Amino acid sequence: MLKNPFVPLVFRLITVIFTLTALGLGVRIYRRTDNAPQPCSQRASTYIAVIVDSIAVPYILYVTWDEYTSKPLGLRSATAKMSLLLVDLYFIVFYSSNLSLSFGALTDRRWACYREDHSACLYNEGICSSQRALSGVLIVALLAWMITFSLSVLRVVKRLT
Repeated sequence: MLKNPFVPLVFRLITVIFTLTALGLGVRIYRRTDNAPQPCSQRASTYIAVIVDSIAVPYILYVTWDEYTSKPLGLRSATAKMSLLLVDLYFIVFYSSNLSLSFGALTDRRWACYREDHSACLYNEGICSSQRALSGVLIVALLAWMITFSLSVLRVVKRLT
């Protein structure tokens, strides 16, 4: 897996597909929440999904391009490659926090997925199904980020030794 040049590409493509999906779901939840019969406040997972994924998509495309068109590690500064790996780690942290917030939104008594009458926001199946889908997509995207990060670190370590 470490020698095949297409393995990181496959995982980067999986990551970008699920990141785009999470971005779309975040936008859908944002719009449905604004257009709900009883206005509901946005949850942090919606904002983070839209903001982080808007930055993550161009980054993933750049890193994928960089991995296949840049100079090999011996001719390139190791600091440049390590800085890109560090940014991958930052996205893993943001995705982990967004996943936690996304699951929290599903059980929040003040939001659209709570089925009680005294909730601050009426139950809305459309919003809840999108929120459940966002949680699932974030799990897969986070796993893809972690696998990609692990493969990148192992490949760099193998080249440096």
